[in-house]
Amino acid sequence: MFGNIIDSTVNLPVSTFIPDTTSPSLIQYDLNLSSEIMSLTFSESVALFVNPTSLIIQRNATLQSPHDFELTTVHNLQRSVDGTQLSFQLDTADLNTIKKDPTFAVSRQLPS
Repeated sequence: MFGNIIDSTVNLPVSTFIPDTTSPSLIQYDLNLSSEIMSLTFSESVALFVNPTSLIIQRNATLQSPHDFELTTVHNLQRSVDGTQLSFQLDTADLNTIKKDPTFAVSRQLPS
């Protein structure tokens, strides 16, 4: 309860440990080419040491394309307090590669 002091000298064994067997899934993303920031939202908490350079930006969810792009470097990796969101700044070289192709990273939102 709020305000109760936790006695750190008392060690109790775990009675039942149930490991997490569900991997987080990406549920939303945003790539802002003006601010150079990519934000990822996951279904559950992810560790801060997730490596964004292992991400591949795809044009199509099911087909591998020669135009798919693997990030090489990111900067300023940040995680939300609850661990469900990661954001980072894309490297200039990666941004330039993405921006060279006008059919890549196109918004699906309708203009207002």
